[in-house]
Amino acid sequence: MARPKKTGLEYFPIDVDIASDEKIEYLEGETGIEGFGIYIKLLAAIYRNGYFIPFTKTQLSIYSRRFFVDKNTLSAVVSVCRNIGLFDEDMFSKFNILTSHGIQTRYLLASERRQAVDIIQEFCLLDAEEIAKNKKIRLISAPKSVIAYKNTSSPVVNVDNNPVQSELQPAKTPQSKVKESNISTTTTTPLYSPIEGKEPMMDEELGRVVQNFSDNIHPITPMEFESLQEALEVFSADRVIEAISRAVDRNKRSMGYVRGILKSWKEEGYDNPGEVGNGKEPERSNGNGRRLQSNARRNKKQSTAEAERAKWANETSGWD
Repeated sequence: MARPKKTGLEYFPIDVDIASDEKIEYLEGETGIEGFGIYIKLLAAIYRNGYFIPFTKTQLSIYSRRFFVDKNTLSAVVSVCRNIGLFDEDMFSKFNILTSHGIQTRYLLASERRQAVDIIQEFCLLDAEEIAKNKKIRLISAPKSVIAYKNTSSPVVNVDNNPVQSELQPAKTPQSKVKESNISTTTTTPLYSPIEGKEPMMDEELGRVVQNFSDNIHPITPMEFESLQEALEVFSADRVIEAISRAVDRNKRSMGYVRGILKSWKEEGYDNPGEVGNGKEPERSNGNGRRLQSNARRNKKQSTAEAERAKWANETSGWD
């Protein structure tokens, strides 16, 4: 299998005068310094993933625990960020993702050493001129693994019914309101589209595995989704979920570690004592079995040694 293409960043740039930006000043005025800290943490999560993150009710719960803030506080900060343009309102309304033109621009700058940078066309906020100037940009269609559904039940409560209009946010035209009205009547698309060539039951299993990964590891990325798809071609959903559980128990919350567990099971067999494989994994003697064999060999050696000592004592009993 080809090595997955890296999309996330190991670092991201922050302007030294960010505190003087009027949007940041407004954010701090509405949410305090805590709001600024949450915004920076959200940026880190976005750049770790690439140039956007999904933000559904599941992610709201995950990030509130990860950031050590309550859901209402996190929801309020995201709402203010959307109102003033730190996150793009249309992208959130249509696809439940957090991104912005500035985020995507900085992502391109940080990815300048890469040979090519794939941008999902539906999520792209760069204008035609920017795309034409940067020869590395490749616009791609949204894969089935991307969360692309209408946001009918937003996890974020809008805490600012009268957002700042002047310099912070352009006034919305009547035309834009008509568009939003049309969007709101669109039928919701499922979180993950059915996979061609798979039976419905497999789609169900895949959704269960993906949800478990997102709830316990982190919001899933497109390539992680594809890795779970591949895993389900070899293992049952319950076995993949168990691998995720083991990664969490060992505090190794990454797709790489989950893949390592599954690879070990594929090559050496499932290693949980007392359970038989599901028909897709090869069986092998487990860890307890190896220990029992080792103990048996040791006991055999001890018995042999004791027999030799008894024989020697019997032969030499008359020497004295």
